[in-house]
Amino acid sequence: MKNRISLGEKFRSFSAGTVLSDPKRDFNVIYVYGKTNLVMEGCKRIEKYDQSEIRIAGDHALSVKGEGLVLREMGNGTVGVTGEIKQIEFI
Repeated sequence: MKNRISLGEKFRSFSAGTVLSDPKRDFNVIYVYGKTNLVMEGCKRIEKYDQSEIRIAGDHALSVKGEGLVLREMGNGTVGVTGEIKQIEFI
């Protein structure tokens, strides 16, 4: 059984421009928990980061738009987004 990531776990903050990499992973997995939490595995870099939009690049790019968005690194190319998520777009 695959381990699931809990947004309640401790994770550290970082800023746009952070490069994330997990050479063993060649795909993205996205978990959405209601309208306030999102976890994406397989991230390689953060393309944009502010409180209204976060763009995450992996094998595919993802744009998360909303209000009060906060990005957290959870390790091994996995990031969490918290805040009021209004739109998720694959770009």
